[in-house]
Amino acid sequence: MAQAGKKERSTRAPTKETSDGVRQAAGDGDGRSAGGASEASYSLAVVDRGGGDSDEEVVEDVGAEGIGAGGGREESSPVEGGRSEGESGRSEGGQGETEGDEAAEDNQSLAYVQSLFGGEGATGGGGVDNDRVAQEEVEGSLAIREEVGGSPKKEEERDRKLLRIIDMKNNPKMLRYYTSFRDYSHFCYFFHILGPATGHLKYSSRDLDPKDELFLTLIKLRTDKDDMELSFLFGVGLKTVGSTFRTWINFMFYQLKELNLWLPRKIVDMYMPSDFKKKFPSTRVIVDGTEIPIERPSSVPAQAASWSSYKNKNTLKVLVGISPKGAVTFVSNAYGGSASDRQIVERSDLLREKKFEKKDSIMADKGFVVQDLFCHQEVKVNMPTFLKNVNQLPPEKVSQDQRISSKRIHVERMIGAAKIFKILHHRLNHNYVALGGRILFVCLVIQNFKPCIVD
Repeated sequence: MAQAGKKERSTRAPTKETSDGVRQAAGDGDGRSAGGASEASYSLAVVDRGGGDSDEEVVEDVGAEGIGAGGGREESSPVEGGRSEGESGRSEGGQGETEGDEAAEDNQSLAYVQSLFGGEGATGGGGVDNDRVAQEEVEGSLAIREEVGGSPKKEEERDRKLLRIIDMKNNPKMLRYYTSFRDYSHFCYFFHILGPATGHLKYSSRDLDPKDELFLTLIKLRTDKDDMELSFLFGVGLKTVGSTFRTWINFMFYQLKELNLWLPRKIVDMYMPSDFKKKFPSTRVIVDGTEIPIERPSSVPAQAASWSSYKNKNTLKVLVGISPKGAVTFVSNAYGGSASDRQIVERSDLLREKKFEKKDSIMADKGFVVQDLFCHQEVKVNMPTFLKNVNQLPPEKVSQDQRISSKRIHVERMIGAAKIFKILHHRLNHNYVALGGRILFVCLVIQNFKPCIVD
């Protein structure tokens, strides 16, 4: 059948009963005139595409107006028992096909059309199985509905694949990984601590349950996943992830701040470890500074203010205070990495009147030179001794420094526990730098809802 051009020939059309959209095509021979004029609306034409050793046959609907007189091509009536005059004319035009070849090709075409209509419906002895065709159309429609989410069952299956807190109820290992909370009951305990206002937060889009919103926020803090990934995991928009995270960070910041983290002297003494009470009974708070990296700001003044010579990168810095028992009792505002510990203390609430009582003491690391700032309150600062023009400290000073270091290490342990939230390890995205201080505050205060780090 290989030939240089494209040729068309008509096949035997279905008789009597046909499928929707295909009208009866002159089954008894009176549907077309001898001159090739067509009265039928549509016919099935097999198009042979030449140009190689093999030909590809496809079935297409051809309009009657494009075929017949004046159409530039001839077509014969598909009557039973023989070929039309149009086909014989085309054969005389140089196609060189024999009657035997034509009969074989006709049979092949009829078999192809028959296969399309599913069985004997394309033969002259029967019609198309309308029931079967209708059933296939219904099944195809249902398949399309399921693909676009029209089926409630498919929607339920899709919802089950989305990440939700309820799926972690019986999977404490994964819940601990995603949120740092021990199990589902621990998560719910923290959620209820935040109060009934969790159900009344207002922002542009609220597509998730309040618990799932908190779950999303904690995942962002704990794993530092990109907003695009969280959007995919929770099945919400990218903007929804950003607005949810910002809203919940601000909400948790204000709610946790209302807890009044600073403990009275009586409570500190009540829960102070016995060994601590023997060695440093007047200690009220242990302080230390910590920094988190941020993306380099675009403005030069901001770059200079946030540059930390200690970390050799742009950072945010806060001052953290814990009780002798290990509870976070103080978190300062965040400042650029260029700020010193003294500058942060001078601007913090630690210098407020009635924050300390007389004879209280502060425990700090070497370099926390703020004794003059607290002397008027009769508050002492315990820190390791500096070597000032001496090569070696006296034995009693060495022993005192070792005792201070053994107790001061608890604040570093607490900061390390807070930095289980990976958002504090990676460079904070410039979109969230304005929230950096509140993110630090939330990550640190959440440690108060976990087991104590000091025995």
